[in-house]
Amino acid sequence: MCRRCLLRGLLSVVWALEGLVDWSLVDVVRGWGVRLGWIGWMWVQPVLWAVMVSLAALWESFGVRPAAVVGHSQGRLLLRWWRVR
Repeated sequence: MCRRCLLRGLLSVVWALEGLVDWSLVDVVRGWGVRLGWIGWMWVQPVLWAVMVSLAALWESFGVRPAAVVGHSQGRLLLRWWRVR
């Protein structure tokens, strides 16, 4: 598995969220948000998106680049992210 690919995908979302949210995506992924009592609904969608972007970066490292995404609203965001890069 390409850990650098996963990290690159996660960091691209961290940078995209910078200035838009008042919490740290890295802290949430590490589990610190739960310990600090952060409310899950505040960050669950952005974290899911970060995971999808990270997995997409991993797929891309193996040469997989889908032409379309079907079945999920966040899939549209992922496809848009792929096309903008």
